[in-house]
Amino acid sequence: MHPTSKSSGDLGVSDAQITTGQAIVTGVSIKAAAADVVVILYDNTAASGNKILDYTHDFSLEGLSVYLPIPNVKCKLGLWATVTGSGAIVIVHYR
Repeated sequence: MHPTSKSSGDLGVSDAQITTGQAIVTGVSIKAAAADVVVILYDNTAASGNKILDYTHDFSLEGLSVYLPIPNVKCKLGLWATVTGSGAIVIVHYR
């Protein structure tokens, strides 16, 4: 990670504002417990507008965890995450 990188901390299963204003998303860590995990990231301060990621981690095919490198996707308005999937652990990395 870049020295000035930040992370959201464990978002769990939630809707959460990660940051406001400009940000650059660099990756997402996903750990499934016993179900598929859906992660949607928005360039916004709410769960609407421009989606920058809409990913489903298929627990039965992909196993317990995955790291998704995201090639420096820029957000202008903020960064919002929606996470579903029982027992999921999701961390968004950004700067």
